[in-house]
This record gives sequence, C-alpha cells and structure tokens, in this order.
Amino acid sequence: MTPAPRRIVVVGGGAGGVLVAIALLRAVPGPTEVVVVERTGQLGEGVAYSTRDPLHRLNVPAAKLAATLDEPDDFLAWARAREASVTGGDFLPRADYGAYLRDALRRATEVAGVRGVTLQHRAGAVVAVLPGADGRERVALEDGAEVEADDVVLALGIGPPTRPSVLDGAPHTFASPWSPGALEPLPPGSTCLLVGSGLTAIDAALSVTAASPDARVVAVSRTGLVPFAHLPPRPGHAPAEPPTWPDGPLDLDVLAAALRAHVAAVRAAGGDWRDAVDSLRPQLTGLWQRLPLDEQRRFLRDGVRWWDVRRHRMAPDVGARVEALRADGRLTVLAGRIADVRAAGDGVDVIVGVADDDPQVVHAARVIACTGFGSDVAASADPLLRSLLAARRATPDALGIGLRTSDDGALVDAEGVPAAGVHVLGALRRGELWESTAVPELRAQAAAIATRLAARPD
Repeated sequence: MTPAPRRIVVVGGGAGGVLVAIALLRAVPGPTEVVVVERTGQLGEGVAYSTRDPLHRLNVPAAKLAATLDEPDDFLAWARAREASVTGGDFLPRADYGAYLRDALRRATEVAGVRGVTLQHRAGAVVAVLPGADGRERVALEDGAEVEADDVVLALGIGPPTRPSVLDGAPHTFASPWSPGALEPLPPGSTCLLVGSGLTAIDAALSVTAASPDARVVAVSRTGLVPFAHLPPRPGHAPAEPPTWPDGPLDLDVLAAALRAHVAAVRAAGGDWRDAVDSLRPQLTGLWQRLPLDEQRRFLRDGVRWWDVRRHRMAPDVGARVEALRADGRLTVLAGRIADVRAAGDGVDVIVGVADDDPQVVHAARVIACTGFGSDVAASADPLLRSLLAARRATPDALGIGLRTSDDGALVDAEGVPAAGVHVLGALRRGELWESTAVPELRAQAAAIATRLAARPD
C-alpha cells in the first residue's frame, strides 16, 4: 500500500500564510500536501492587502518586497511586467502586493508539482488544534470538519483591532475602515471622526476625503502623533552602516542616548535620521532581547508610539497628501481620548478629553475605529487562541502580547515544552522578537520553518 503523503497545514492565508506556503512548496520533499486554511477564502490579502483603493500604498519600496530570500528582485520584476516604468524605489498600491503573492504562490505550486508536492486551499475558520493519533495534529474547523496534519503552522496575522469600549453600540460607528460602508461618501459638508492616527487612520482619511471632497476628518489618538513619511528616492544614496552598541546590560536610556549619537553621526555624513533608523533593522531583535522585561514593559507603555511613527512610515506621496489635507483644514489630529459618544441629530457628538484643556465636542456623521490590534493575547476573542490557551497547549509570552515560542518558532506549552508539530510565525512572536510583522521578517521566519520541516525525516 502506498503511504499517505505527509500533510502540513498552514492556518491563515494572509501575507504570512502565503509566504510560508511558498517556502514550504519550494523546500519540502514529496509526496507532501500543503494545505492553507483561510477564513475569508481569499489568499494573499489579510487586512493589509485587501483594500482596492489605489490611494492605499505600500510603506516599503518595491525593491524590498520579494516573497523569497533567494530571488530579491521578484516583486520588482513582477511589477515591471505589468508596468514597465516601475522602479525599485516606487511605493505601489497595496492591492498589487496581494495579487503578487497569489501569483508567486501559483508559480511555486507549479514547480513543486514535479516533486509530488501539492497545494490545497480550504475556506473556513480554524477553532482548535488538537493532539491526534501517532503524534499527528487534528485541525478542527468551525463547520465541524477536521484535517489531520503532521505539522501545523500558525500564521494568524495581527488579529482584529481593539477599540474603546465607549464606542460599543454607538450609532454611526464602524469597527474598522474595512467594515462594509465605512468608507462610503459622506453627506455634504459633514465630519468623519477617526479613532487613531496611525497608518490605518491615514488610509481611512485618504479614502474619505477622496470620496467626499467637502468632508472634514478629525483623527483622535492618545499621543496625536502621525507617521512620518519616507524620503523620495535618492539615486546613488548609500544606506547607513548600523551602529556599535555598548556592551553589558541595556536599558531604554542607554539605547536612546546611543541612538541620538548614531543619528547625529549619520547626519554629519550627509544622511537623514531615517537612514539611521533603517540601519537598525538587522539589530532590533537582538536589542529587544537584551532589554530586561521591565524595560520592555516601559517601552510598550511610554515609547512604542514614538518609535512606530518613525519606524513604520508613509510612502512619500501619501505623506504629501496628508500634509496638503492638514494645510487645507480638511484633516485635524487631536491628542486625547474618546470620553463619550452621544446620538445627536443625523450623527453623533463625540466628547474628546484633551490633556490640560476642556473637553472638545466633535459632531460627526460617522465614527471609524482605526486602532491597532490587541495587546493582551489572553483576552483575544479568536476561538483558536482561546482553545490553545485553555488547553494549556499555548501560553502567553512574558509581556502577554503574543505566545511563547522556542528560538526556532515551535509553540511552547504551559509546562515549557516546545511542540513537535506546531509552529508559529508573525505577530504572535512579537513579544519575544519585536520585529515580527513586516514582510522581511515574515519571509525569513517562513524560510526557517520550511528548511526545518524539509529536513525532518518522514
């Protein structure tokens, strides 16, 4: 009797899931089935690349977004095949990247078929990963179906956004910009209030103001900080060298002083502070892991927003649009918190508490939550995460913002034992790695998981 093929199930079909599927198709020997289970039924999109608005741009230039480590120009070549004028410094529409990932997956599937490695795609929500017979795993779906697997890769993405509880049940309120109707045209002369001022809020502001040319947008966030923009391409400009860090224990004050000195040195050499920030990329996980736990918590409490607006920047043309909207008075950003939301006529009155000032009342025709994903994994509403934690097959990391994993990405249970057949990549490793959500990090984690599984004996 011919033995059943090995089966690897990837849970999640967004960017992380597709990148790991591509890496598996390229690396594992046959006969093997790679099964991607995605709740939406659409691969390569997730939250990041599901938008169809061409105003929503990638915040990484085309030259840096290939799906695999060994073909660094693949995305750029794909984009140039569609539009010959594309350059490596262009920031393309985000929908393009989802289309690219699907095409890269198709190409990898065709090549893998020669070795007896196949791809299957199942639409559905995974609610549990349970121990099966003979050391295998049982992947349970919401519809009652189960898929047996030799290995499972959890590529769950960043999860749903959080939002202030004061918005619960409020009229004219949307849970995210991607909720049906959230970005539809507004009544003439009305205001849209955005909760948050990060990259998601910027996307929403661009769409709302384009669809409603006389609309006004007010964005409210705790800090009132807006992401900085990338500089336009600088032909011939050399990247900055990363700095040398002091030996011994690190804390945020030591890091901040060293970073200020590095920025000054880069500027003195003719560069920009952005070059200094970008040069840290290969070092960030190591620096994060050198910080004591209390300092990591301090960063999450006091420093993360300062860092994020500099590290995760807008495309140059998006930055120019945002500046124009602010200069025209069509986009206002407030530092404060939403204290209350009250029905008022054809909209709502939003009470915004502002530090050291009287509360402001913003009458809005629409309120859209543009907040980030939850920072408490134990409070997640995701049934799969809840099941894994309840069964003690998973445990929160020390910060509680993701799951505990081994150095090579194996899920670690409540007893501290790494799972033999359950692997994790992406946002769920953020607490331990910090840099764990952007394409370069997802790509590297995907390659490492695929290499490890390819070397495993049948």
